[in-house]
Formats: sequence, C-alpha cells, structure tokens
Amino acid sequence: MMTSTNRPSENVILIQTTLPDYRAPVLSYVIDKLGSRFRILHGDGFFHAAVKSRALFPGNSEQIKNRYFLKRNVLFQTFDWRRALNAKVVIFEFNPRILSNWLIAGARRLNGKPNLMWGHAWARSGPASRTEPIRNALRKLADGMILYTYSDRDAIGPRARHAQLFVAPNSLYPKAALTFDTSSARNSFIYVGRQVADKKVEVAIRAMAVAVKDPGFGADLVIVGEGPTLENNKALAQSLGIETRIFFQGHIGAREKLEALYGMAIASLSPGYVGLSLTQSLGFGVPMIISRDEPHAPEIEAAREGENCLFFNTDQPESLARVMALMASERAAWAARGPRIAEFCRERYSTEAMGEGFLAAIRFAESLAAKATR
Repeated sequence: MMTSTNRPSENVILIQTTLPDYRAPVLSYVIDKLGSRFRILHGDGFFHAAVKSRALFPGNSEQIKNRYFLKRNVLFQTFDWRRALNAKVVIFEFNPRILSNWLIAGARRLNGKPNLMWGHAWARSGPASRTEPIRNALRKLADGMILYTYSDRDAIGPRARHAQLFVAPNSLYPKAALTFDTSSARNSFIYVGRQVADKKVEVAIRAMAVAVKDPGFGADLVIVGEGPTLENNKALAQSLGIETRIFFQGHIGAREKLEALYGMAIASLSPGYVGLSLTQSLGFGVPMIISRDEPHAPEIEAAREGENCLFFNTDQPESLARVMALMASERAAWAARGPRIAEFCRERYSTEAMGEGFLAAIRFAESLAAKATR
C-alpha cells in the first residue's frame, strides 16, 4: 500500500471508485458545508472503462490506485489505509465487488468506528438477485446507508433494520439551473449517456432510420457520450444512410453546453435501461421516451407516463420510431408542459436535496463517533 501522512482534519472520508464530472455539483455542495474536514479518495476509472474521473477538488480530493481483476469485474484500491481506519466517519461505495472496502469497513466495525454505505439498494436485477446474500452481508457492516430514492428506502427497510437509512435523491444540478427554455425551437431528439451495449444506442439509430422515411418528421438525433460501442454506432448510422441526421457529440460535461442541446430537444431517449439521465432530462423540462421492459435504475421512480414520459416496446426500433413521430407531431403541446416538468424535478431532484441527504447521514455518523469516544 502507498504511504501518506495522516491528516488530523480528515474526519470524514469518502472513498469512490471514480469521480465523474456529473458528481461535481453535489460534492461541491458538501465541501462548501464541511470544508477541509471532508476528503475524497478516488480512483481514475470505473468498472466500465468509459467512465473516467473528471471532477477535481484541489485541497479536498486526491487520486488513489485502482487495481482491477477478472476482466474489470473486481476492484482492489490501494492507499494508506490508516487514513480510513483512523477517520471519524468513512463513506464507502456500496458495491460488493470492491474487495478493499470489505476489509476496511470490517476493521472499522471491529474498532467501533461508524461506516456509511452510499449507492443503489439492489443489484440491477433487483432484490431477488443471486448476489443479494453478498450485498446483505456488506450492508451489515454499515451503521447508515445513503440511498438514491425514497422507494428504495422503503423497500430495503426490512433488510437493513440495523442501519439508519437516508435518501440523497440522485441529482445533477442546483435548483436554479432546473428551468425550461420557452424561447427555443424544438427540432431534435437527444440521447445522453454511455455508449455501451446495455444502453442500446443502436435501437435509437435504427428508429431514426424508420422515422425519417416520413418527410414530415422534421427532427434530427443528437447523441452525447463516449464508450466502446461509439464507433460501431457511427458505422451503423452511415450504413443506414442517415449520417446527416445524427450528430455524435462525444462526452460533454459542462452544464451550459448540455442545457443548450436539451433546449433544442423535443424529447430525450432511453433506448436501454434508464438511469440518471432521466432526472437530467426532466430537470431541463424535456420529457423522455423510455424502453418499457428493462432492468431500470431506481431513478425510474420519477417517470410519470403521459406527463413527463412515454414508453415504447423494448428492442423494437419501429415502436420507438412511432413514439418519436407522435411526440414530434405534438411538440408544441409537450413544450407547453416543459415548465411543469422542470418544476417537478426542481422540487425532488436538486443537488441541494441530494447534498442535504448526504449531510444528514454524516451528522448521524459523527454523533455515533462522538458517543464512542466518551
């Protein structure tokens, strides 16, 4: 393990696999409240190699070593573990594939030091997953759990009676940024996310090939994101003869640039499972078209069919094309709903709400640490 000087001010440590730029707003909020006593230790990349650390907080964050094994399915993080063992509070990523977290959290548990776990309540396949006994064992090392949704908190309660449960609704932007641009023309659809197989971006491309056969369709497709399927998706668009109707933008982290792209969108697309991009889209007042039968992430709780989203039949480009054509024909009506859609998100999914959930969990853990030292 690498050595480092233990810092007395590090009484709250967050250990992350990676630090993507979309986490910058909420972590900035927490840093603003806690200052130098909050420290983030993070690796350079996620299990999915397309997700990289891009958010940096000089004075509050530093990179540690990620060591992946078994085709990037298992992770061991190396650093001076004394820092985590001595800290008053440590927030771990709730992922049983991070082997080092088991060891550190277990040692802290034996020493009576409080642990917080942050993440999804379940594996992608849900509470009946084959890995649930392993995840449940990891839960038992936690004094408190920080979950992404209220529905997860309610569902997981019986399996985590030993821990205090907190909700930090998965959010991207502060309330002030969650607004709908009423002045812009809506002439595109947008996908924002990783270019990986289970996001099924090729379904959206094939749907566009169907939709543009109607001369009255009048919309292009903007694709934002990077990943291993990007080049194949570009080749698919070209082979279908629609490369002039699809605009690949690569990775965009700046909110202002994304806001401008959403400002031209009739709707966003989730051709595979839905995740954080749902609340991102709703925050800008843009409805989403969602694949119906997918192992969606917990953010799906924000979807209200007919109000802020429509669904299409999974893995059927023709079905997605029909819903896109319907929304394109009703773009003015959906745009009129934009302010209400943004307000819905502003009330529930802001970085302020997420940050306060985080801080409540930290205050709870600090109170446990204070009791243990009396």
